[in-house]
Amino acid sequence: MPRVSVIIPAYNRGPLLLEAIESVRRQTFQDFEVVVVDDGSTEDIRSIAETVADGRVRYFRQQNGGLSRARNRGLAEARGDFLTFLDSDDVFLPNKLEVQVRELDERPGVGLIAGGWLNIDGAGRLISKMPPRREIPLDLEGWLLECPFVVHAPLIRHEWARKVGGFDPQQDGCEDWDYWLRLARCGCRMEWGTSIVCSYRHHGGNTGPDGRHQPQNQPHYRDKLFTTLAPPVLKLFSAPQCVPPPILARRNWFLARAQLISVAICANMNDIQGVRARLNHAVELYPAWRTTHRREACEILANAVRGISSADLNRGALAQHPRTLANVAVASLPRRLRHDRAFKQQLAVCLTEGLVYDHLAAGDLRGVRRELLRLLALCPRWFASRAALSVCTRAVLGEELFQNLRATATRAGWHQPTMGLSEALNDSEATV
Repeated sequence: MPRVSVIIPAYNRGPLLLEAIESVRRQTFQDFEVVVVDDGSTEDIRSIAETVADGRVRYFRQQNGGLSRARNRGLAEARGDFLTFLDSDDVFLPNKLEVQVRELDERPGVGLIAGGWLNIDGAGRLISKMPPRREIPLDLEGWLLECPFVVHAPLIRHEWARKVGGFDPQQDGCEDWDYWLRLARCGCRMEWGTSIVCSYRHHGGNTGPDGRHQPQNQPHYRDKLFTTLAPPVLKLFSAPQCVPPPILARRNWFLARAQLISVAICANMNDIQGVRARLNHAVELYPAWRTTHRREACEILANAVRGISSADLNRGALAQHPRTLANVAVASLPRRLRHDRAFKQQLAVCLTEGLVYDHLAAGDLRGVRRELLRLLALCPRWFASRAALSVCTRAVLGEELFQNLRATATRAGWHQPTMGLSEALNDSEATV
């Protein structure tokens, strides 16, 4: 029996499917099988799969039932000790299986290991890198906050897949988030790995929740990377006896947070009615977000806006720049927030602060300076923080001089409480 089963659900897209299969066959770890599940394609997917002269590639066809049923058929046919999923338009990097099999072998108590990924365009060109997000815990509480990786980033022990069952065919979107959330609730220990292991393709043909191609202006279209709508969270809380009391006590906070994140997705789809409804619902669930917890709400919304925009989910639409997308959200605020100057001001500050660190992480010092000037106009007191001192020093001096100054400060012992320069110079890296 193979050590790893790679499950590929397919609906048409033959050339991309072939590329996905070849990315598995080029692995440095060769003890695997590929389970291709043809979900009622109108193209001749069988012929494409059979052009691969490799007995490890197994082909199955079923009547079109959607992405979840296709993955479940793959789970039923899989024979490996470990499982991983691969959508037909995505690819593995050559060392994914080698790295993740080794990591699970070294951590016998871990049921799932997750890596980072590359965002690529339809032609395979690099858009951005997403290293393993080790700052995000992969426990039940963390999964209630968001789905932090793409579906082909993890490797799972087969026994945990048997324990949790398959994907929920009734879950209209967010089926991957629902699956990982149920794994966490069952007690599966999940950890981040060390490497970027796969590529996620952004193009006009990304599949929708039912496994078929979906037009991108459809109100319920949801890109698979941002599985951040509310249904899996609602589903978990519908069985409160299964939820730990500390988490159950924060039910409304978790639900309201999911609504806030989905605001950015609705804005990206130009679904103004959806923006208003979700913002209204978020404030009804957790009224403190208008007052004492205003910054927290604005940080969540700003981060969601930046994430949607950086991934450019709906290419050519509103998300060409996060500030454009934020303006759509602000213009669509429900009545109770539309005239709330403090809320709109805080949202602008949080978005601009996030863009400062985005540009800093990308090495774009001109962008850092531009956003710092906006921050100065929006919130002068932000510049009183040690993190601001570090960012400003970096933006003025440039990366090379900044690193030299930091090294000098550390060697000279400029870390006394009255000086604080060494610690301040290190603050920006911790934030980035």
